[in-house]
Amino acid sequence: MRRGTTLFLAVVLLAFTAQAAWECIGPEGGPITHLARSTVDDQTLYAVTGSYPFKLLRSQDEGQTWENVGSCNGYPYGMDVGADDVIYVGGAGATYVSTDGGETWSTNYQSYHYFWRMAAHPTDPDVAHAAGYVYDSGDYSMAVMSTTDGGSSWTTNELESDARGRCVAISSADPDRVLAGGYITTSYTPVLYLSTNGGVSWTDVTPAGSSGDYYMQSVGFHPTDPDIALAGSYYGVYRTTNCGASWTETQSQYYNYTMDYSPADADVVISGGYNGVYRSTDGGLGWNQYSSGLTGNYFDAAEVSPVDATLAYVGNDEGFFRSTDTGVTWEASNSGIIVGEVLAYCWHGGSSTLYKSMVDLGIYKTDSYGAGWEQMSMPLACGDVCGIAVSPTDPDQILVLEGDG
Repeated sequence: MRRGTTLFLAVVLLAFTAQAAWECIGPEGGPITHLARSTVDDQTLYAVTGSYPFKLLRSQDEGQTWENVGSCNGYPYGMDVGADDVIYVGGAGATYVSTDGGETWSTNYQSYHYFWRMAAHPTDPDVAHAAGYVYDSGDYSMAVMSTTDGGSSWTTNELESDARGRCVAISSADPDRVLAGGYITTSYTPVLYLSTNGGVSWTDVTPAGSSGDYYMQSVGFHPTDPDIALAGSYYGVYRTTNCGASWTETQSQYYNYTMDYSPADADVVISGGYNGVYRSTDGGLGWNQYSSGLTGNYFDAAEVSPVDATLAYVGNDEGFFRSTDTGVTWEASNSGIIVGEVLAYCWHGGSSTLYKSMVDLGIYKTDSYGAGWEQMSMPLACGDVCGIAVSPTDPDQILVLEGDG
C-alpha cells in the first residue's frame, strides 16, 4: 500500500511538471503600501506591496501601467528612493537595498531594530535614515537608524524611552535637516525630533499643541525652503516656518498617514487618510478631503509628480490610484499590478465561471476563465471570505464562509 501511494504521488508530480508555465490571470490590484518617485526619471514611480515576500513594482509612464521588477524575502515597513535610484526598504530586524531598480537585493540584519519608515538622501546614494524603535533591556525606545555606506551598516540614535518612531523626512533643500516623529507607548502622545547635522544629534521639537493628540504619523519638508515643514498627527496638521522652533496647527483632520509636497508647486501638498485623501493648495494652511473615485481604506502612500503638480498618486489596500486634477478626482490605475492575496476560490464545474475571494478586495467573478473579472457586492463587514461553494445544479446559489473559518 505504501509503495502504491508513493507511485501515485510521483505520477501526479510528473504530470504537473509536464504542464505549461502558469499564467497570472488577475484580477488586477492588491495592497500598495509605499510609493516613491525616481530620482533619475521624472516619469518613473516605484511601489512596494504589503506582502511577504514583498514585490517591487515600477511604472515608467507616470503610473498608467506597471511591471513587477523583482521580489525580496522580507515584509516592508517603509521604503524610499535615493540618489541614482537606490531603493531602501525597512522591516523588522532588517533593511533591504537595491541598486538595480529592484531586480536584486542585499539584506542587512539588525537584531531588535525595527525600521518603520525610510528617508533617503536626495544627492548621496549611500545615505539614508530610518525612524523606528529598538528593543533594549526589556524596553522599546524610539530611535533613528542612519547609514552612510549604502545600508551595509547602521548607527542608532535612541531618542525617547517607552516610545516608537513612526515617520521621518529629509529636506531636499538642506539634507542635513531631518525630522523624525513617533509616540509615547503608554499614552500615544506625539513626539517629534529634529537633526540639523545629518542625524548625528537630535533636538525635541514636538509641537506644544499636540499634547492631546495621538501619534505623530507623518512629516514633510518644503521642497525649497528648509525652514518650512509639516507634521501630521492622528488628529491634525502642524506647520512650522522656523524649522521646528514653533508650530501652528493649521487644521484638524484624521489619520494623516503620509505627507508629500509637490516639487513642481510647493503650494500643493497631499496627505493620505483612512478612507480618502487630503489636499492643500496653499502650502499646508488649509485642507480639503477628496474621495471621488477612491475605494478601499488606509491610504498609506502618496506622491505628487516632480514636474506636474496636477499629477498625484496614492496607494492603499486595494491598489494604486491616479489623479490628473491635483487630487480632486481619482481613478484606479492597476494595469500590471496583480499582487492580491487569494483566500479562496471555487470553479463552477463544466463552465467558464470562477469565483475568487481576495484579502481586502472582496469577491470577484469571471465567466471567461479569468479573461475578465467583475467585483461582486458583499454585505458582510466583519472579515474576508475564506471559503466559497457553488451549487452544482444551480450556479445562482452560492455559499461563503466569512472570517477565519
